Amino acid sequence: MQSLRLGRDDQHDYVFGNIVIADGGMLELDGNPKLGAGQGWPAVIHADSINVHSGGMISADSLGFIGAHASGPGYDGNKGATHGGRGGNDNRKPTYGSFTNCMNLGSGASSIGGGAICLVSAGKLVVNGILSANAGWTTGTTYGGSGGSVNLIAPDLAGAGIIRANGASSTSYSGGGGGRISFVQVATNRFAGLIEVLPGESHRNYASAYAGTIAFPEGADLVLGGEGNMQTLRLGSDDDNNYVFGDIVIHEGGLLEIDGNPMRETFFGGAASVSATAINIHTGGLIRATAFGFGSSRAAPSNVVHSVGGAHGGAGGGAPLTYGSVVSPRNLGSGGGGTSTSGARNGGGAIILKAVETLNIDGAIACCGSDAVGAQGSGAGGTVNLEAGQLSGGGTIRADAGAATRNGGGGGRIALRAATSTFAGTCSALGGAGSASYNGPGAAGTVYTDLNGVKRLLVDNDKVIEAKPTYTWLPALTNAPAGELGDVALTVANLGRVALTNSIVVGDLHLQGEITSLFLNGHTLTVNSFYHRDWGDDALVDYAGGAIVWKHMGTIIMIR
Repeated sequence: MQSLRLGRDDQHDYVFGNIVIADGGMLELDGNPKLGAGQGWPAVIHADSINVHSGGMISADSLGFIGAHASGPGYDGNKGATHGGRGGNDNRKPTYGSFTNCMNLGSGASSIGGGAICLVSAGKLVVNGILSANAGWTTGTTYGGSGGSVNLIAPDLAGAGIIRANGASSTSYSGGGGGRISFVQVATNRFAGLIEVLPGESHRNYASAYAGTIAFPEGADLVLGGEGNMQTLRLGSDDDNNYVFGDIVIHEGGLLEIDGNPMRETFFGGAASVSATAINIHTGGLIRATAFGFGSSRAAPSNVVHSVGGAHGGAGGGAPLTYGSVVSPRNLGSGGGGTSTSGARNGGGAIILKAVETLNIDGAIACCGSDAVGAQGSGAGGTVNLEAGQLSGGGTIRADAGAATRNGGGGGRIALRAATSTFAGTCSALGGAGSASYNGPGAAGTVYTDLNGVKRLLVDNDKVIEAKPTYTWLPALTNAPAGELGDVALTVANLGRVALTNSIVVGDLHLQGEITSLFLNGHTLTVNSFYHRDWGDDALVDYAGGAIVWKHMGTIIMIR
């Protein structure tokens, strides 16, 4: 036989001896949408061993919940459907299904959702061909269905093929979210091929869809790049779960991407955290969440005006609404304003890493906003939040906004915390370039460090020229914890512009570089330090009815 489709009734699974899918062979697995508490359930395949040769395929493509305004727990009207990842165009339905034991069907929209594949092998499971549970796609797809599920259970998994559960793209509106894949019940995983739970692409300025989830056994090692290993992996963020590994190693050429979820963190957007015993990013290795934040014309907590730059840690050109914590940031960057005919200009996503022992960065971590095209505003920088016992390396960490010909986005937020650190690399959260004829460039974001017992906050725009003042507001205008800077030395440098939204306390104050400015905005800045004025005439302090209060050892000096 060349092909076979197996369905799922209300009770029975399938039991085989050895399953071999040779070149040109196709086994299709249909699901049952009435099972699984209304979330659908697959035809489960049990076998002594399973071998999918190159050119062979086990498929549940387009075998999920049907499209054309039909059912499915991730269907939300004229939007891309949700499953493991959020559907596009602001789908508000929650992600569904098990993170570790995924069995559910993908939801339909105007295309059919992906089905589900569950393979239980008593012996070796080899995939040199394709296992696929993608949502369906046609040239008339307006709202994409979500990817389905692939759940593998075996003592030994090997091969270099493709395992995927991708959402469907849209030709005119918004794509579907990615599905779910689980390797949690694989004892030895030697698979070195491609694993995907990608979202479908959205069209023009309709908000992006987001990747689904890939679950590994808790504490398993993850190695990307180098000979004989997977090269790339994108991990998505559902509404609840995080990732826990043993050691993570990113060799030269290796790429780990972490996608966002705009409904996390009370609609300010966030991403799943990644914890490990140790993390080592070699030279040429990369962890990235660039453009994985809010979509075009989307922001926390609401949409933005067309053409303005997105905001986050710093205000965007024309978009002043900054948000989030300086010390422990977790939010996505806002998208730049677009038009109905322009492409998405997403904000940066969120990379939240915790290494219990060591975090070495000789490669790069990037969480930047998208550049703008034409009349668009660029996306704001996202979040990089790193915590480690020991931090080392000489690589780069970036949460910069994208550049624009009109209105630049605001810089994102970076936070580094380590008991001991020898890190000698660079960090930047720059605002995006813009034009003086419009609202102009974005303001710098924030770079917070708590290293070797010393806490600092740097607002540095690296001399990005601001023809019109945009600010890094402290505290942020919304979703900002109170009182988090009392023992933190604040440094404003290189065309950084800080403005107060309330009276605050900092540990120390330094203004450095050209045309650096501090706008008190009628508030009081209390500095828990000896009085010193270590800035020159190029630095500007605009009191505007406010005051700087230097306070130490019972002595108070007030300057207005």
